[in-house]
Amino acid sequence: MRGTYRVLMAAALAVWAAVVGPMVAAPQRYAAGIATGRAWADGMAAPTAQSATGSADRSHLLAAARPWRTATQIARIKANCGGPGETFRFVVMGDSRSNPKVFGDLLGISAGLRPDFSINTGDIVPGGKPEEFAQFFSQINDVRWPFLIVIGNHELGPSGGGLYRDLFGRTDYHFDCKGYRFVSVDNASKAISAQRLAWLDRALTTDLRKIVLIHLPPSVIEEWSWHSFATGAREFADLMAAKRVERVYVGHIHGFDVAEHRGVRYVLTGGAGAPLYDATAPGNFYHVVQVEAGPDGLRETVHKLDGTSFVIDPRKWISGAGQ
Repeated sequence: MRGTYRVLMAAALAVWAAVVGPMVAAPQRYAAGIATGRAWADGMAAPTAQSATGSADRSHLLAAARPWRTATQIARIKANCGGPGETFRFVVMGDSRSNPKVFGDLLGISAGLRPDFSINTGDIVPGGKPEEFAQFFSQINDVRWPFLIVIGNHELGPSGGGLYRDLFGRTDYHFDCKGYRFVSVDNASKAISAQRLAWLDRALTTDLRKIVLIHLPPSVIEEWSWHSFATGAREFADLMAAKRVERVYVGHIHGFDVAEHRGVRYVLTGGAGAPLYDATAPGNFYHVVQVEAGPDGLRETVHKLDGTSFVIDPRKWISGAGQ
């Protein structure tokens, strides 16, 4: 009897797996299909089966990341950088996560501006997961100009930033281009350590004009202190002033704003896809910032998603984005 019972139970389980199992799994497959279809409709390459289901193969992901590693992008930029005296153009954007349609449209606007390179001030994915990075690489696959990333807090994810470093490489870096030094600083953990400040001091010790990029703004800027980093913020801002940095580009707050602290101008550009905090507040619109850099300084133009644009007045600044 026991043998017969085991045979009958095995048969019953087989029937359940064949009939009920697919019905249980169907909603998950359907949801994945919707995500794939939406991605295709939004003009980006459809995710692979691995990226759509959240089980992206590591080797496949590393291969997708290889062309976009930080060192590779810097080499591409430097290959086309001449000496001081030449004007060049780059685009800054930030917080492009969570809305592939908006990010894709802003990439289209950027392409029309014909930049020498772009820099994203961070938060390119919602939660730092492999399938999210796979989708990001799929979307930028057709970008034909160098594209650099500043690590944001959303890139830390379950690995604490380990996956990001595997994909992109170092998170603190600098490079020179036509009389300017660009320095990217990792403050994704909402702090800048004394060791990192010492590295930044050395990186800014140059006669070149200086541009700094970080994700979170420093808390010493009162208008942005509600969504900023505090540990090392005052030392960071003091260093920006002491080194006479030309511009600091930040993200994290989903919108646009400009502020000044101790004679240094800070430009907030965090409107490349993440949800706007209050669409009716000044500065809260999707956009990219086009920067023309030359021997006479920087000329910045904000290009909004709706197709309008305006030049940032170098004599004054806005305040209150996100409030």
